[in-house]
Amino acid sequence: MNVGEALGLVSEVLTFVGVGIGSPLLLYGWLRRRLDGRRVPVEVVIIYDEDGARVRWFAEDDFYERPLQPRERAVVEGEQHRIGFVSDRDPSSMYWDPRSSIATVSLALGSVLVGVGVLGFVASLLALLIG
Repeated sequence: MNVGEALGLVSEVLTFVGVGIGSPLLLYGWLRRRLDGRRVPVEVVIIYDEDGARVRWFAEDDFYERPLQPRERAVVEGEQHRIGFVSDRDPSSMYWDPRSSIATVSLALGSVLVGVGVLGFVASLLALLIG
């Protein structure tokens, strides 16, 4: 096996893996971001009482409320006001982050893998010219 054949084999594997896995990740991240809509900042009030902790916010001319989840409790412990983010499509859902983390990770990982796949394709074309 010469250098051109080895380069061709490695680059084809990189192309198939990169584009094959990266494309669905990019598509999922893009769709998730489009379906979630834009997240708009709102002021969130944290209410502590005998029933536990709840969060309340006002969006789209209505009040919304939900219990504070246990993993969120450590983040907002002792606070009474905080900025949260609601989807402009569904203001009844409140998030602490301005963007969906799963969509951001999917877009980033998909972009890297597709980039590797494209570089693998270019390398396979070079291997074709060399060998």
